[in-house]
Amino acid sequence: MRTQLVLRRTAVAATMVLACSAGLVLSGGSAQAAAAEPDGTINHSCGPAINVNSTTSRHVVTPAPVGGATIRLEAGRSSRYGTTYWAHLLKARKGSSVWMDWSDDGGHNWHQCGPYSVDGSQGAHDRWTWGVNWVGGRKFRACAHQGYTHCTIWK
Repeated sequence: MRTQLVLRRTAVAATMVLACSAGLVLSGGSAQAAAAEPDGTINHSCGPAINVNSTTSRHVVTPAPVGGATIRLEAGRSSRYGTTYWAHLLKARKGSSVWMDWSDDGGHNWHQCGPYSVDGSQGAHDRWTWGVNWVGGRKFRACAHQGYTHCTIWK
């Protein structure tokens, strides 16, 4: 009787080890499948969410037209975070939206800061995003939707 109990426990333990091993193999396959998924948005993050009104040395990095409005990737200097980027939509209709994509892998995957709607809170026809700090290799692009969606090139 005692030998049967020991054999049964051993068999259960072996079954559990095999099941766990199979689970690891399956989860490894899932990780490989996830790595092969299409490029795209990682999350909706504005990083440190820097208030762009506190930046200095502001300048336009790259502008682009979008449905009669202008979308611009802008940059400035934050005393705490250094070089900072944000998206700015100008001369837009109420309800249009603006966001900034930022990527640490050259634009294959990105964080999306926004979207933010033109609602009169930053001027009747303007809206901008929070700022995100630049670190080595990080890329940015400004995007907007006003009738259709358009983004600047990655910078």
